[in-house]
Amino acid sequence: MPETAKRSAPYQFRISDPALEKRLLEKAAKRGMTPNSYLQDLAIRHLTEEDRREAEELERREMKERLAALDEQVRTLRGDLVVSVKTMLLHAGKMPKEKAEEFVQRELLHTKE
Repeated sequence: MPETAKRSAPYQFRISDPALEKRLLEKAAKRGMTPNSYLQDLAIRHLTEEDRREAEELERREMKERLAALDEQVRTLRGDLVVSVKTMLLHAGKMPKEKAEEFVQRELLHTKE
């Protein structure tokens, strides 16, 4: 028996609903367990499952935060790219300002045909 089980306080309660008590007895018998053993197993499985669900929820929230940060970085980089391309086109003397803006709108932002 694990050391913590030796020191653990016993937990007791009554099932006041006869239908639920019947289900408990049937399920315990089906598994070849006493009702107390079945309830102990049930409680441990529930707590373990609850811990797993909480860990998964925390992981999902962290992933959403990371994705939001990544999305913001991509948006910032796209803006930086627009400014960079306009600047290069203007300073290279290859296009006037209006043409450079049209090029950026059409090729980088895909807003003009």
